[in-house]
Amino acid sequence: MLNEIIATLKIIESQHQCTVLFACESGSRAWGFASPDSDFDVRFIYVNPLEWYLKLEDKADTINKMLPNDLDLCGWDLQKALRLFAKCNICLNEWLNSPCIYYQDNDFYQKLKALIPLYFNPKKAVYHYLSTVNKTVKDHLQTTAINIKKLFYILRPLLACIWIINKKSMPPTMFKEVLFQVEEYLPSEIIKFIHLLLAEKSISSEKHTVIIPQEIIEWIHEQASSLTALANKLPAVNNPDWDPLNALNNELICIYLNKGKHGG
Repeated sequence: MLNEIIATLKIIESQHQCTVLFACESGSRAWGFASPDSDFDVRFIYVNPLEWYLKLEDKADTINKMLPNDLDLCGWDLQKALRLFAKCNICLNEWLNSPCIYYQDNDFYQKLKALIPLYFNPKKAVYHYLSTVNKTVKDHLQTTAINIKKLFYILRPLLACIWIINKKSMPPTMFKEVLFQVEEYLPSEIIKFIHLLLAEKSISSEKHTVIIPQEIIEWIHEQASSLTALANKLPAVNNPDWDPLNALNNELICIYLNKGKHGG
């Protein structure tokens, strides 16, 4: 699949006259709990030709493609990515921390990743993850039976919130890394339950259903409530310093214009 993904990115560069700066795996494969039939969720950042940036009219700043073999691609223009990064976009932070990187302009990747702590907003991050928890609980946890994929859509962001509340930093993208680092804050029965779930998901389809013990459901609700209260007490973060991102934006656009590297 790696060769197919790289080839598809090259085709996108040619079709859109752009240059891919960074591409990674997102979703369950990046989180470390993919099922045998999980999609490939490829996310990328690209730079456009100069004339694209000189036009005043509204322009598409994303590229989306759904291809055979469960290959889902979504890319953001460099300036869209940097504007969202300045606002602590959690999805973008997770991309940069993905354990599966398909391509990177190393200088761009290292510089942007190093800026995560400067722009990280703990309050916003916890609210982001809690919104996923609350929506998934509301839509899928009305009984003790739940789709295993949806259950991880509750557990992963819950543990990410526990990380943020205690460490005030961006949690790793890999779920097992977060789990290992927050086990000291978890009841032993929760740890055991999650490890059993991870083993079960690795051999189950995306539609597999599991039964959750009532005490686990109660713990989920208790955590969502307590984490919301803790998030409310976190201090607000001041407006971001645009200078580092402006410098990176200008550097990248100039470099790729001078190289004449569009679609090549």
